[in-house]
Amino acid sequence: MTVQRDSYRHRMKQNDLEPSVRRRLVSKETGNPISLVGATAKFLMANSYGTLKVNAAAVIESPATAGIVRYDWTSGDTSEAGTFEAEFQITFPGGRNYSMPNDGYIVVEMLEELGS
Repeated sequence: MTVQRDSYRHRMKQNDLEPSVRRRLVSKETGNPISLVGATAKFLMANSYGTLKVNAAAVIESPATAGIVRYDWTSGDTSEAGTFEAEFQITFPGGRNYSMPNDGYIVVEMLEELGS
């Protein structure tokens, strides 16, 4: 299974909880969404030193056949300004694991809020 190259950058302001991080798994061979029926997902985000800032469950949007995963920020996730690397880890039925993107990371740019 391969997905389209991901050069995704997610920009937001420090301490904001919107927008959520949202990605669609798409087969590079067919262009069709990859079904996430029966799968689970989590979102991981690390700072530039490799220290995990977020390691939490992600949402598989309905219908799961659309292949869309989402992470909704919670209090504390966005408290630190800086550039982070993130990925979704999908576990398919039977225990098969897949990290997305598989050719890099989602770059999360947390801009410093004014007056902080």
